[in-house]
Amino acid sequence: MSDAPSAAEPQPPALTYSQLFLRFLRFGLMAWGGPVAQIAMLRKELVEEERWISSDRFNRLLAVMQVLPGPEAHELCVHLGMRAKGRLGGMLAGLGFMLPGFLLMLALSWLYFAIDLAGSGSAPPSSACR
Repeated sequence: MSDAPSAAEPQPPALTYSQLFLRFLRFGLMAWGGPVAQIAMLRKELVEEERWISSDRFNRLLAVMQVLPGPEAHELCVHLGMRAKGRLGGMLAGLGFMLPGFLLMLALSWLYFAIDLAGSGSAPPSSACR
């Protein structure tokens, strides 16, 4: 069994690097509901509608990703980005997918400390603690 794609194996469309990044950024923006929902969204759009990869190959790829450490949906995005545009494509797809969540967590972390939800205040330590 060869690892090279056969003539019948679907291929990703020809995209520029910026189109690829924006495509996976869109997935990242819509990726609410956890990994099951994220993987279902990837399957529906990239396997069933756009035919980037065959359903059988996607299933085998998902099985491999599930035994590797880390988030399966992100790993699938990186792999599909690599199929489309090589290593740089994989990096851009992974970055696009994770960037919205990263920025949201960064903003929430900043907000947490900015409005002092912990109630720690900014008063200097009292002399009784010395």
